Amino acid sequence: MVPEITVTSLGQFMVEVETMSTANNIIWYRGASNINYKLLPTLYRHPTIVDSTVLINQESEILKRFKQRSLPYITRTTTDDWDFFFLMQHFGVPTRLLDWTENPFVALYFALSGASLDAHGNYPHDVVVWELVPDSWNTKSLEDISITTVIDPDDSLMGGYDNKSNIARIRKQSVAVYGNYNSVRIVAQKGAFVLFGKEIIAMEEVYNRDMYPPDCLKKIIIPSTHIGTMMSSLSRIGITDSVIFPDLEGLAKEIKRAFKYKV
Repeated sequence: MVPEITVTSLGQFMVEVETMSTANNIIWYRGASNINYKLLPTLYRHPTIVDSTVLINQESEILKRFKQRSLPYITRTTTDDWDFFFLMQHFGVPTRLLDWTENPFVALYFALSGASLDAHGNYPHDVVVWELVPDSWNTKSLEDISITTVIDPDDSLMGGYDNKSNIARIRKQSVAVYGNYNSVRIVAQKGAFVLFGKEIIAMEEVYNRDMYPPDCLKKIIIPSTHIGTMMSSLSRIGITDSVIFPDLEGLAKEIKRAFKYKV
């Protein structure tokens, strides 16, 4: 099973981050605003389609639509389809990419700020920050070709995940990849990604099934009763909406939150 730890304060969270960082060189983080959410990309969370071949074909159509209609809003040159994918992902367009970050406080922000209140003003679910050692993950996922590092977007290995190729030849395992920093949001959020292959299975389930290295995935649980206090602590050290979203949308969220409006 994926190892777990529960923290109830920002101080405890920082101790856990420091503990992991001293044991490994590269750690990535992902915040989930509900403990029940699985580590699956948006493309593979379709409400009715469960066939990866159908979904990957659909991804090709989504990419085509985005390329056709996004040009008036793009102010820089996009180099290739992967460049478009990283951009699409950060604006919520369904892809096989799963967002991670190199900054633990960014992940904690997304876990806490995304938590929903019930009708009584309480948080009904615990939230989670996942920790990933991307080098160790890739060592297992790519053990057949002896790759032990994070993959760059221009690496030839990315061809094994290209939706323009024969889908039967797309690799099954998910792989940790660096993204192109092609938007201010990606820069601010220190974005990194896990790119899924043709297997629709959450990372935590693959970890258990395929016996991944025990230190490569970990789950930090924040109880629902401590979400509000930890969000306040995070704000006091300067991790606010306008820092995570360095644009007018982020500023608007920050002002609403400051004046106690629902965000």
